[in-house]
Amino acid sequence: IKTMLRELGLFATPPIHSIQEIKFPNFKMGFGCWQSTDTKVIQAALEDKVQLFVTAEAYGDSNQQSLGDALKNTYSTSFIMTKVGINPMAEEKFTQSETQIRQSVHKCIQLLGKNPLDLVALHRLDENAWKGALEELISLQKKGLIKHIGLSEPTAIQLEEAIVIAERNESKIAAIESAYSFIVRRAEKNGIKKI
Repeated sequence: IKTMLRELGLFATPPIHSIQEIKFPNFKMGFGCWQSTDTKVIQAALEDKVQLFVTAEAYGDSNQQSLGDALKNTYSTSFIMTKVGINPMAEEKFTQSETQIRQSVHKCIQLLGKNPLDLVALHRLDENAWKGALEELISLQKKGLIKHIGLSEPTAIQLEEAIVIAERNESKIAAIESAYSFIVRRAEKNGIKKI
């Protein structure tokens, strides 16, 4: 499958780190559904025992729809992380108002055919709106639409603030996703690598 992924320009997802004492299965490899619209590729990943799939609103509807279609008639213990809060097609890149977050989560449920969603992460953080967006995710979690809440690409300071907000609302930040490689080194500058 690694050769197939490389040929299609797909990639293995960056690590997702469990935090705050919530244990996820030990994923050896995740599948980022960034450009994946072919259910055969996703089915091949499932056959190769890939258990973690990462989708995002920012990748367009087809990545979630394709994954939902591939999983529809399959018994799978797959864990799906979906990211909300960025829509490159919208007038403003960040879509993190409470209303936008609520609409995004409902759309993800519909496209993925999964309710509740395993893990919903705020996709990068809009300095002006992320705290309200996080509180909306917590509200949707309390309504049973989301099992776990995470953050994608937070700074260390934002993570500390998010943990306080979550605890104040009797929730937890279950995971963070941070890109880190020879090329992408933001985690060194924003303090996340030290955590």
